[in-house]
Amino acid sequence: MKTDGLQLQHMPPLKVPFRFFITAPLFGILAALLLLGSGTDGWSTRWLPEIVAATHLLTLGFMATIMLGALFQVLPVLSGYSIPGQHWLAPTVQLMVSGGALALGGAFISADHGWQLTAIILLSGGFSLFIGALGLHLIRLGSTDGNSIFAIRLAALSLLVSLSLGIIMLGAYMGIQIPHILANNGMTHLRFALLGWVLLLIMGVSYQIIPMFHVTPNYPKNISRILVSAIFMALTVLMLGRSYWLILTGGCVLILAAGIYALISFYLLRQRKRKIIDYTIRFWQLGLSCLLLALLGYAISLSGIKEPSAVNELQWGILMIPGFAISIMMGVLYKIAPFLSWLHLQQACLKQPMDILKLPTMHDLLPVKYGRIQFCLHCLTLALLLNALQLPVIRPLAAITLAADFIWLEIVLLKTLHIYRKSMQAIS
Repeated sequence: MKTDGLQLQHMPPLKVPFRFFITAPLFGILAALLLLGSGTDGWSTRWLPEIVAATHLLTLGFMATIMLGALFQVLPVLSGYSIPGQHWLAPTVQLMVSGGALALGGAFISADHGWQLTAIILLSGGFSLFIGALGLHLIRLGSTDGNSIFAIRLAALSLLVSLSLGIIMLGAYMGIQIPHILANNGMTHLRFALLGWVLLLIMGVSYQIIPMFHVTPNYPKNISRILVSAIFMALTVLMLGRSYWLILTGGCVLILAAGIYALISFYLLRQRKRKIIDYTIRFWQLGLSCLLLALLGYAISLSGIKEPSAVNELQWGILMIPGFAISIMMGVLYKIAPFLSWLHLQQACLKQPMDILKLPTMHDLLPVKYGRIQFCLHCLTLALLLNALQLPVIRPLAAITLAADFIWLEIVLLKTLHIYRKSMQAIS
Protein backbone atom coordinates (compact mmCIF):
# COMPACT_ATOMS: atom_id res chain seq x y z
CA MET A 1 0.00 0.00 0.00
CA LYS A 2 1.35 3.41 -0.99
CA THR A 3 0.57 6.28 1.37
CA ASP A 4 3.01 8.85 -0.04
CA GLY A 5 1.66 12.38 0.14
CA LEU A 6 -1.21 11.50 2.51
CA GLN A 7 -1.47 13.53 5.71
CA LEU A 8 -3.04 10.94 8.00
CA GLN A 9 -2.69 13.17 11.06
CA HIS A 10 -5.61 15.22 9.71
CA MET A 11 -7.88 12.18 9.46
CA PRO A 12 -11.33 12.87 11.01
CA PRO A 13 -12.80 10.60 13.71
CA LEU A 14 -14.18 7.32 12.35
CA LYS A 15 -17.76 8.31 13.22
CA VAL A 16 -17.63 11.20 10.70
CA PRO A 17 -17.54 9.08 7.50
CA PHE A 18 -19.12 5.95 9.01
CA ARG A 19 -22.38 7.70 9.87
CA PHE A 20 -22.84 8.21 6.11
CA PHE A 21 -21.67 4.71 5.13
CA ILE A 22 -24.00 2.94 7.57
CA THR A 23 -27.18 4.79 6.55
CA ALA A 24 -26.64 4.73 2.77
CA PRO A 25 -27.65 1.07 2.09
CA LEU A 26 -31.01 1.69 3.80
CA PHE A 27 -32.00 3.93 0.89
CA GLY A 28 -31.03 1.20 -1.57
CA ILE A 29 -33.30 -1.24 0.27
CA LEU A 30 -36.15 1.29 0.19
CA ALA A 31 -35.64 1.88 -3.56
CA ALA A 32 -35.78 -1.88 -4.16
CA LEU A 33 -39.03 -2.15 -2.18
CA LEU A 34 -40.54 0.63 -4.32
CA LEU A 35 -39.62 -1.27 -7.48
CA LEU A 36 -41.05 -4.46 -5.99
CA GLY A 37 -44.31 -2.67 -5.20
CA SER A 38 -44.59 -1.35 -8.77
CA GLY A 39 -45.33 -4.88 -10.02
CA THR A 40 -44.54 -6.30 -13.44
CA ASP A 41 -46.13 -3.43 -15.40
CA GLY A 42 -44.41 -0.53 -13.66
CA TRP A 43 -41.15 -0.37 -15.65
CA SER A 44 -42.48 0.91 -18.96
CA THR A 45 -40.88 4.37 -18.75
CA ARG A 46 -38.41 6.24 -16.58
CA TRP A 47 -41.08 8.87 -15.86
CA LEU A 48 -43.32 6.58 -13.80
CA PRO A 49 -43.52 7.85 -10.17
CA GLU A 50 -42.06 4.64 -8.70
CA ILE A 51 -39.13 4.67 -11.13
CA VAL A 52 -38.39 8.37 -10.54
CA ALA A 53 -38.66 7.96 -6.76
CA ALA A 54 -36.46 4.83 -6.72
CA THR A 55 -33.89 6.57 -8.95
CA HIS A 56 -33.59 9.52 -6.58
CA LEU A 57 -33.43 7.26 -3.53
CA LEU A 58 -30.45 5.55 -5.18
CA THR A 59 -28.75 8.73 -6.41
CA LEU A 60 -29.42 10.99 -3.42
CA GLY A 61 -30.03 8.49 -0.65
CA PHE A 62 -27.28 5.97 -1.44
CA MET A 63 -24.79 7.50 -3.87
CA ALA A 64 -24.70 11.09 -2.60
CA THR A 65 -24.56 9.88 1.01
CA ILE A 66 -21.56 7.66 0.25
CA MET A 67 -19.83 10.45 -1.68
CA LEU A 68 -20.42 13.01 1.07
CA GLY A 69 -18.97 10.62 3.67
CA ALA A 70 -16.00 9.90 1.43
CA LEU A 71 -15.30 13.62 0.95
CA PHE A 72 -15.38 14.27 4.69
CA GLN A 73 -12.74 11.54 4.99
CA VAL A 74 -10.61 12.07 1.88
CA LEU A 75 -10.24 15.85 1.65
CA PRO A 76 -8.41 16.44 4.96
CA VAL A 77 -6.04 13.54 4.23
CA LEU A 78 -5.27 14.79 0.71
CA SER A 79 -5.01 18.49 1.53
CA GLY A 80 -3.84 18.65 5.13
CA TYR A 81 -6.77 20.88 6.13
CA SER A 82 -9.85 19.72 8.03
CA ILE A 83 -13.25 20.72 6.67
CA PRO A 84 -14.45 23.65 8.84
CA GLY A 85 -16.87 22.54 11.59
CA GLN A 86 -16.85 18.90 10.48
CA HIS A 87 -17.95 17.59 13.90
CA TRP A 88 -21.32 19.39 13.75
CA LEU A 89 -21.47 19.76 9.96
CA ALA A 90 -21.33 16.02 9.17
CA PRO A 91 -24.40 14.96 11.24
CA THR A 92 -26.33 18.07 10.16
CA VAL A 93 -25.65 17.49 6.46
CA GLN A 94 -26.41 13.79 6.79
CA LEU A 95 -29.72 14.43 8.54
CA MET A 96 -30.85 17.09 6.04
CA VAL A 97 -29.81 15.19 2.89
CA SER A 98 -31.27 11.91 4.17
CA GLY A 99 -34.52 13.60 5.16
CA GLY A 100 -34.61 15.45 1.85
CA ALA A 101 -34.12 12.22 -0.12
CA LEU A 102 -36.98 10.56 1.76
CA ALA A 103 -39.21 13.61 1.27
CA LEU A 104 -38.39 13.70 -2.44
CA GLY A 105 -39.30 10.04 -2.80
CA GLY A 106 -42.59 10.73 -1.04
CA ALA A 107 -43.17 13.76 -3.28
CA PHE A 108 -42.85 11.74 -6.47
CA ILE A 109 -45.13 8.97 -5.18
CA SER A 110 -47.87 11.17 -3.70
CA ALA A 111 -47.49 14.43 -5.71
CA ASP A 112 -48.13 16.20 -2.41
CA HIS A 113 -46.92 19.83 -2.26
CA GLY A 114 -45.99 19.45 1.41
CA TRP A 115 -43.51 16.68 0.63
CA GLN A 116 -42.19 18.67 -2.32
CA LEU A 117 -41.59 21.80 -0.25
CA THR A 118 -39.95 19.75 2.52
CA ALA A 119 -37.63 18.14 -0.03
CA ILE A 120 -36.64 21.53 -1.46
CA ILE A 121 -35.87 22.98 1.98
CA LEU A 122 -33.92 20.00 3.30
CA LEU A 123 -31.95 19.21 0.14
CA SER A 124 -31.09 22.82 -0.67
CA GLY A 125 -30.16 23.46 2.97
CA GLY A 126 -28.08 20.31 3.42
CA PHE A 127 -26.17 20.61 0.17
CA SER A 128 -25.70 24.36 0.59
CA LEU A 129 -24.09 23.81 3.99
CA PHE A 130 -21.79 21.18 2.53
CA ILE A 131 -20.93 23.07 -0.65
CA GLY A 132 -20.28 26.23 1.40
CA ALA A 133 -17.89 24.42 3.74
CA LEU A 134 -16.31 22.59 0.80
CA GLY A 135 -15.88 25.87 -1.07
CA LEU A 136 -14.11 27.45 1.92
CA HIS A 137 -11.93 24.37 2.18
CA LEU A 138 -10.98 24.40 -1.50
CA ILE A 139 -10.31 28.15 -1.47
CA ARG A 140 -7.85 27.64 1.40
CA LEU A 141 -5.90 25.24 -0.76
CA GLY A 142 -5.15 27.91 -3.37
CA SER A 143 -3.83 26.78 -6.73
CA THR A 144 -1.33 24.19 -5.48
CA ASP A 145 -3.80 21.31 -5.65
CA GLY A 146 -3.17 17.93 -7.21
CA ASN A 147 -5.29 16.18 -9.80
CA SER A 148 -7.61 14.69 -7.17
CA ILE A 149 -8.44 18.07 -5.65
CA PHE A 150 -8.80 19.60 -9.14
CA ALA A 151 -11.35 16.93 -10.10
CA ILE A 152 -13.22 17.42 -6.80
CA ARG A 153 -13.49 21.17 -7.51
CA LEU A 154 -15.22 20.52 -10.84
CA ALA A 155 -17.36 17.76 -9.31
CA ALA A 156 -18.57 20.26 -6.69
CA LEU A 157 -19.46 22.76 -9.43
CA SER A 158 -21.35 20.01 -11.27
CA LEU A 159 -23.23 19.19 -8.07
CA LEU A 160 -24.20 22.85 -7.72
CA VAL A 161 -25.54 22.99 -11.30
CA SER A 162 -27.42 19.69 -10.99
CA LEU A 163 -28.89 20.61 -7.60
CA SER A 164 -30.00 24.05 -8.81
CA LEU A 165 -31.72 22.60 -11.88
CA GLY A 166 -33.33 19.87 -9.79
CA ILE A 167 -34.81 22.39 -7.36
CA ILE A 168 -36.03 24.58 -10.25
CA MET A 169 -37.73 21.59 -11.89
CA LEU A 170 -39.29 20.54 -8.59
CA GLY A 171 -40.61 24.08 -8.21
CA ALA A 172 -42.16 23.83 -11.69
CA TYR A 173 -43.65 20.47 -10.65
CA MET A 174 -45.32 22.32 -7.75
CA GLY A 175 -46.85 24.87 -10.14
CA ILE A 176 -44.41 27.73 -9.50
CA GLN A 177 -44.00 29.84 -12.64
CA ILE A 178 -40.57 29.04 -14.08
CA PRO A 179 -39.12 30.23 -17.44
CA HIS A 180 -39.66 27.46 -19.98
CA ILE A 181 -35.94 27.09 -20.75
CA LEU A 182 -35.22 26.34 -17.07
CA ALA A 183 -38.28 24.26 -16.24
CA ASN A 184 -37.51 21.72 -18.99
CA ASN A 185 -33.85 21.01 -18.35
CA GLY A 186 -34.16 17.40 -17.21
CA MET A 187 -31.42 16.10 -19.50
CA THR A 188 -28.95 18.76 -18.33
CA HIS A 189 -29.81 17.92 -14.71
CA LEU A 190 -29.19 14.24 -15.44
CA ARG A 191 -25.88 14.85 -17.26
CA PHE A 192 -24.41 17.09 -14.56
CA ALA A 193 -25.55 14.67 -11.84
CA LEU A 194 -24.21 11.42 -13.33
CA LEU A 195 -21.46 12.56 -15.73
CA GLY A 196 -20.41 15.62 -13.73
CA TRP A 197 -20.82 15.15 -9.98
CA VAL A 198 -20.61 11.33 -9.89
CA LEU A 199 -18.11 10.60 -12.68
CA LEU A 200 -15.75 13.50 -11.87
CA LEU A 201 -15.77 12.67 -8.17
CA ILE A 202 -15.04 9.01 -8.85
CA MET A 203 -12.21 10.08 -11.17
CA GLY A 204 -10.75 12.37 -8.51
CA VAL A 205 -10.90 9.70 -5.82
CA SER A 206 -9.52 7.01 -8.14
CA TYR A 207 -6.45 9.12 -8.95
CA GLN A 208 -5.49 8.63 -5.30
CA ILE A 209 -6.91 5.33 -4.07
CA ILE A 210 -6.17 3.03 -7.04
CA PRO A 211 -2.39 3.60 -6.83
CA MET A 212 -2.58 3.65 -3.02
CA PHE A 213 -4.62 0.52 -2.29
CA HIS A 214 -3.69 -1.59 -5.30
CA VAL A 215 -0.03 -0.58 -5.73
CA THR A 216 -0.35 0.45 -9.36
CA PRO A 217 1.56 3.12 -11.32
CA ASN A 218 0.15 6.61 -10.87
CA TYR A 219 -2.31 8.07 -13.36
CA PRO A 220 -0.51 10.22 -15.97
CA LYS A 221 -0.57 13.69 -14.41
CA ASN A 222 -1.22 15.93 -17.42
CA ILE A 223 -3.65 13.58 -19.16
CA SER A 224 -5.67 13.13 -15.96
CA ARG A 225 -6.26 16.86 -15.60
CA ILE A 226 -7.06 17.25 -19.31
CA LEU A 227 -9.69 14.48 -19.13
CA VAL A 228 -11.43 16.05 -16.14
CA SER A 229 -11.41 19.50 -17.79
CA ALA A 230 -12.69 18.07 -21.09
CA ILE A 231 -15.65 16.34 -19.42
CA PHE A 232 -16.68 19.48 -17.53
CA MET A 233 -16.33 21.69 -20.62
CA ALA A 234 -18.30 19.18 -22.73
CA LEU A 235 -21.12 19.22 -20.16
CA THR A 236 -21.11 23.03 -20.27
CA VAL A 237 -21.29 23.01 -24.09
CA LEU A 238 -24.19 20.52 -23.99
CA MET A 239 -25.99 22.76 -21.49
CA LEU A 240 -25.53 26.00 -23.43
CA GLY A 241 -25.34 24.76 -27.01
CA ARG A 242 -28.44 24.94 -29.16
CA SER A 243 -27.07 23.96 -32.57
CA TYR A 244 -26.73 20.37 -33.78
CA TRP A 245 -22.97 20.67 -34.29
CA LEU A 246 -22.33 22.04 -30.81
CA ILE A 247 -24.33 19.22 -29.23
CA LEU A 248 -22.57 16.65 -31.40
CA THR A 249 -19.13 18.09 -30.55
CA GLY A 250 -19.88 18.22 -26.82
CA GLY A 251 -21.20 14.66 -26.84
CA CYS A 252 -18.18 13.31 -28.74
CA VAL A 253 -15.71 15.03 -26.38
CA LEU A 254 -17.60 13.68 -23.38
CA ILE A 255 -17.61 10.12 -24.73
CA LEU A 256 -13.94 10.27 -25.73
CA ALA A 257 -12.68 11.72 -22.43
CA ALA A 258 -14.71 9.36 -20.20
CA GLY A 259 -13.74 6.39 -22.39
CA ILE A 260 -10.02 7.22 -22.21
CA TYR A 261 -10.28 7.48 -18.41
CA ALA A 262 -11.91 4.02 -18.23
CA LEU A 263 -9.27 2.46 -20.50
CA ILE A 264 -6.38 4.03 -18.53
CA SER A 265 -7.93 2.70 -15.31
CA PHE A 266 -8.21 -0.79 -16.80
CA TYR A 267 -4.55 -0.63 -17.84
CA LEU A 268 -3.34 0.53 -14.42
CA LEU A 269 -5.32 -2.17 -12.62
CA ARG A 270 -3.63 -4.79 -14.83
CA GLN A 271 -0.23 -3.33 -13.86
CA ARG A 272 -0.80 -3.75 -10.11
CA LYS A 273 2.03 -5.45 -8.21
CA ARG A 274 -0.19 -7.53 -5.93
CA LYS A 275 -1.92 -10.18 -8.07
CA ILE A 276 -3.92 -11.78 -5.24
CA ILE A 277 -7.70 -12.16 -5.55
CA ASP A 278 -9.24 -8.83 -4.62
CA TYR A 279 -12.95 -8.28 -5.14
CA THR A 280 -12.44 -4.53 -4.91
CA ILE A 281 -10.56 -4.84 -8.21
CA ARG A 282 -13.45 -6.80 -9.71
CA PHE A 283 -15.92 -4.13 -8.61
CA TRP A 284 -13.77 -1.50 -10.34
CA GLN A 285 -13.57 -3.62 -13.50
CA LEU A 286 -17.32 -4.23 -13.47
CA GLY A 287 -18.07 -0.53 -12.95
CA LEU A 288 -15.70 0.62 -15.67
CA SER A 289 -17.14 -1.96 -18.09
CA CYS A 290 -20.65 -0.63 -17.43
CA LEU A 291 -19.37 2.91 -17.99
CA LEU A 292 -17.97 1.92 -21.41
CA LEU A 293 -21.26 0.22 -22.35
CA ALA A 294 -23.22 3.31 -21.27
CA LEU A 295 -20.91 5.52 -23.35
CA LEU A 296 -21.45 3.21 -26.33
CA GLY A 297 -25.22 3.55 -25.90
CA TYR A 298 -24.87 7.34 -25.68
CA ALA A 299 -22.75 7.33 -28.86
CA ILE A 300 -25.39 5.30 -30.73
CA SER A 301 -28.17 7.68 -29.68
CA LEU A 302 -26.01 10.70 -30.54
CA SER A 303 -25.28 9.35 -34.01
CA GLY A 304 -28.95 8.80 -34.77
CA ILE A 305 -28.34 5.18 -35.80
CA LYS A 306 -31.06 4.07 -33.40
CA GLU A 307 -33.90 6.15 -32.02
CA PRO A 308 -33.96 6.34 -28.18
CA SER A 309 -36.74 4.30 -26.58
CA ALA A 310 -38.04 3.88 -23.03
CA VAL A 311 -36.13 0.60 -22.71
CA ASN A 312 -32.89 2.18 -23.97
CA GLU A 313 -33.21 5.05 -21.49
CA LEU A 314 -33.79 2.64 -18.60
CA GLN A 315 -30.88 0.44 -19.75
CA TRP A 316 -28.61 3.50 -19.78
CA GLY A 317 -29.76 4.40 -16.27
CA ILE A 318 -29.11 0.88 -14.99
CA LEU A 319 -25.63 0.83 -16.56
CA MET A 320 -24.74 4.24 -15.07
CA ILE A 321 -26.30 3.96 -11.58
CA PRO A 322 -26.15 0.37 -10.22
CA GLY A 323 -23.72 -0.66 -12.98
CA PHE A 324 -21.03 2.03 -12.89
CA ALA A 325 -21.46 4.21 -9.81
CA ILE A 326 -22.79 1.77 -7.21
CA SER A 327 -20.40 -1.02 -8.29
CA ILE A 328 -17.40 1.24 -7.72
CA MET A 329 -18.79 2.65 -4.47
CA MET A 330 -19.30 -0.87 -3.12
CA GLY A 331 -15.75 -1.78 -4.08
CA VAL A 332 -14.36 1.34 -2.41
CA LEU A 333 -16.38 0.66 0.76
CA TYR A 334 -14.97 -2.88 0.95
CA LYS A 335 -11.48 -1.38 0.93
CA ILE A 336 -11.87 1.84 2.86
CA ALA A 337 -14.12 0.59 5.72
CA PRO A 338 -11.61 -1.95 7.11
CA PHE A 339 -8.65 0.33 6.33
CA LEU A 340 -10.06 3.28 8.27
CA SER A 341 -11.07 1.02 11.17
CA TRP A 342 -7.61 -0.54 11.29
CA LEU A 343 -5.89 2.86 11.05
CA HIS A 344 -7.83 4.28 14.00
CA LEU A 345 -7.11 1.15 16.05
CA GLN A 346 -3.42 1.39 15.19
CA GLN A 347 -3.30 5.00 16.38
CA ALA A 348 -4.98 3.95 19.62
CA CYS A 349 -2.18 1.40 20.13
CA LEU A 350 0.44 4.18 20.15
CA LYS A 351 -0.51 5.02 23.73
CA GLN A 352 0.50 1.54 24.89
CA PRO A 353 2.83 -0.33 22.47
CA MET A 354 1.95 -3.78 23.87
CA ASP A 355 -1.63 -3.26 22.69
CA ILE A 356 -0.38 -3.83 19.15
CA LEU A 357 -0.83 -7.56 19.88
CA LYS A 358 -4.59 -6.95 20.13
CA LEU A 359 -4.73 -5.20 16.77
CA PRO A 360 -6.90 -7.11 14.24
CA THR A 361 -5.85 -7.35 10.61
CA MET A 362 -7.92 -5.75 7.85
CA HIS A 363 -9.05 -9.25 6.84
CA ASP A 364 -10.29 -9.80 10.39
CA LEU A 365 -12.28 -6.59 10.15
CA LEU A 366 -13.77 -7.53 6.77
CA PRO A 367 -13.09 -11.09 5.49
CA VAL A 368 -12.50 -11.67 1.77
CA LYS A 369 -15.47 -14.07 1.56
CA TYR A 370 -17.84 -11.18 2.31
CA GLY A 371 -16.57 -9.38 -0.78
CA ARG A 372 -17.04 -12.50 -2.90
CA ILE A 373 -20.67 -12.83 -1.77
CA GLN A 374 -21.30 -9.13 -2.43
CA PHE A 375 -19.75 -9.24 -5.89
CA CYS A 376 -21.72 -12.32 -6.97
CA LEU A 377 -24.94 -10.85 -5.57
CA HIS A 378 -24.33 -7.53 -7.31
CA CYS A 379 -23.58 -9.18 -10.68
CA LEU A 380 -26.79 -11.22 -10.38
CA THR A 381 -28.72 -8.05 -9.54
CA LEU A 382 -27.35 -6.21 -12.59
CA ALA A 383 -28.11 -9.12 -14.92
CA LEU A 384 -31.68 -9.39 -13.64
CA LEU A 385 -32.30 -5.63 -13.80
CA LEU A 386 -31.11 -5.41 -17.42
CA ASN A 387 -33.09 -8.46 -18.52
CA ALA A 388 -36.18 -7.45 -16.55
CA LEU A 389 -36.75 -4.57 -18.99
CA GLN A 390 -37.55 -7.14 -21.71
CA LEU A 391 -38.95 -9.88 -19.44
CA PRO A 392 -41.60 -8.44 -17.09
CA VAL A 393 -42.02 -11.78 -15.30
CA ILE A 394 -38.59 -11.47 -13.62
CA ARG A 395 -39.06 -7.88 -12.42
CA PRO A 396 -40.11 -8.86 -8.88
CA LEU A 397 -37.06 -11.14 -8.64
CA ALA A 398 -34.80 -8.31 -9.83
CA ALA A 399 -36.21 -6.01 -7.13
CA ILE A 400 -35.73 -8.69 -4.45
CA THR A 401 -32.09 -9.29 -5.41
CA LEU A 402 -31.50 -5.52 -5.44
CA ALA A 403 -32.81 -5.38 -1.86
CA ALA A 404 -30.65 -8.36 -0.88
CA ASP A 405 -27.61 -6.64 -2.41
CA PHE A 406 -28.01 -3.62 -0.13
CA ILE A 407 -29.04 -5.70 2.89
CA TRP A 408 -25.79 -7.68 2.64
CA LEU A 409 -23.77 -4.47 2.34
CA GLU A 410 -25.46 -3.09 5.47
CA ILE A 411 -24.76 -6.30 7.40
CA VAL A 412 -21.08 -6.26 6.40
CA LEU A 413 -20.59 -2.60 7.37
CA LEU A 414 -22.28 -3.19 10.74
CA LYS A 415 -20.09 -6.25 11.34
CA THR A 416 -16.96 -4.23 10.60
CA LEU A 417 -18.08 -1.49 12.96
CA HIS A 418 -18.86 -4.06 15.67
CA ILE A 419 -15.40 -5.64 15.41
CA TYR A 420 -13.82 -2.18 15.50
CA ARG A 421 -15.68 -1.26 18.69
CA LYS A 422 -14.80 -4.54 20.39
CA SER A 423 -11.15 -4.13 19.44
CA MET A 424 -11.11 -0.52 20.64
CA GLN A 425 -12.53 -1.59 24.00
CA ALA A 426 -9.82 -4.27 24.32
CA ILE A 427 -7.11 -1.76 23.47
CA SER A 428 -8.50 0.94 25.74
